[in-house]
Amino acid sequence: MQIDDDDRAMALTLATIAGLGVALVDRFVLSLPDPSADVGLWLAFLAGGVPAALVASRSLFRAGRLDIDLLMVIAALAAAAVGAAMEGAVLLALFSLSGTLEH
Repeated sequence: MQIDDDDRAMALTLATIAGLGVALVDRFVLSLPDPSADVGLWLAFLAGGVPAALVASRSLFRAGRLDIDLLMVIAALAAAAVGAAMEGAVLLALFSLSGTLEH
């Protein structure tokens, strides 16, 4: 079975949202076992950030162009750097969802 780009984007978006969901449940609903929120945030950052970072780096180094992918990844990483990883994960989830819905 061949996996096309739309299916891959959908899977990564769902993984990003799932990771964010775990972290949100841990913070606002009930306390999950200790590493759960961190694993959820890592999942959100990897599934939502790595594909966008790859697209952004290709655009930057091949065409010499800054694009929205690069700005979103930088904003999410900056949020994590100042202790607001949850907000960075929300940004990546929304950005990933918008990209998936666009295609």
